[in-house]
Amino acid sequence: MTTLPPITAHERYWNAEVARRRPDLVSEEKGPLHRMIERYVDLTGSPYGAVAHVVTDRARVLRHLIEVASEEAAGGDAASEAGRHLTEQVGSNGAWTEPQAERLAALIESHPGAKPEIMPTGDGAIVISFGPRRGNGAYMLDADGRSRWVTTQRYAA
Repeated sequence: MTTLPPITAHERYWNAEVARRRPDLVSEEKGPLHRMIERYVDLTGSPYGAVAHVVTDRARVLRHLIEVASEEAAGGDAASEAGRHLTEQVGSNGAWTEPQAERLAALIESHPGAKPEIMPTGDGAIVISFGPRRGNGAYMLDADGRSRWVTTQRYAA
């Protein structure tokens, strides 16, 4: 089975919008993951997306369905979810370390269903918040993967 390369958050947003507006295409194209990937590659001519033409609504809907199915399949894997969140919110250019990714995976496992908000601090540490709780605090992860609970007064100063 072919896997597709990751797409940007902007592309993901527009694919979801087209899918929301075209339930007829969603019902036509929804199926097993391998079939949707084959159909997407057939429509676009490449696993990397459109080649020298505009992506159609059908291709956008397929890509959205593929993303949703892939996330559901990988939903139980905290390590891959941590890597995805770090890449989307911090970047993939060495802005985070492997120990930080491992600690984030452990935090994700301990907060089931919560979506982390991640922010780099500029000194190699990252701040991870799981939403308002206990005085609106967050976890501060240093480059070695050690974490500590901080409140907004402690990391804003």
